[in-house]
Amino acid sequence: MAAAQYVQKHRLAQTIERGLTEALKSQPDNPYEALAAFFKDVPAAPAADDDHDREGAYSLDTPAAHVEYYDKWASTYDSDFAEQEGYSYPENLSAHYLSIAEPGDTPVADIGAGTGLAGIGFKDSKTEVDALDISPGMLKQAAAKGVYRSTVVADLTDAKALPNKALYGGLISSGTFTFGHLGPDELETSLLLARPNALCVIGVNALHYEKEGFSKKMAALEAAGCISKPEIVTVPIYATPTPQQVAAGKDANLLCFRLLKPPT
Repeated sequence: MAAAQYVQKHRLAQTIERGLTEALKSQPDNPYEALAAFFKDVPAAPAADDDHDREGAYSLDTPAAHVEYYDKWASTYDSDFAEQEGYSYPENLSAHYLSIAEPGDTPVADIGAGTGLAGIGFKDSKTEVDALDISPGMLKQAAAKGVYRSTVVADLTDAKALPNKALYGGLISSGTFTFGHLGPDELETSLLLARPNALCVIGVNALHYEKEGFSKKMAALEAAGCISKPEIVTVPIYATPTPQQVAAGKDANLLCFRLLKPPT
């Protein structure tokens, strides 16, 4: 279901529930008349004005397609998706990062920052965070939250054009490394942003961790001496998962490690 359609149906259901309660209270002795009168005035659901949702995002296959899709979705992403779906993943990741970080693990690069939901978790900390994303529209929303030091347009599919190499004392990412977005090779490329001993807490959809090759990539990076042995911490992606969310993957693996040397 498209995000806008989901929101509209949810709001209509709430309107009907409140209206029915009031109608029955107003005519307790004539419930059928109360119901008949109420349903004459039930508003129709407005037509959806977009088709942005999780499934649509998973189908994108080029950087340009990602930019166009997320630029158009940016202004309503928080309300249409994050709030309505109970998207707690960014908050959970930020909290874990701060719980294990040391004073030197700054500044932090929020990779695939989107509208800045992970950055909110750093608002009351002394850690400086930069938002990196391929979508200028999403970064505009992130900047408006007032929690980032700067916003940086970055395409992790192009290692040569990657900005701010070896700058960061920490890397975080929630919702970027998964099916239909960025894969294991881009995760390796993202490590070029970090300086030696940087703390990395990279979230990967648990449903795709093995079958999309992330587990194999992490083992290879560890064997090459690029990273410390990862600790995997599982956190929920949604506050109260629906059957649809369970099918898409309700948990994320947080890959927690330190960069020992940049990959070559």
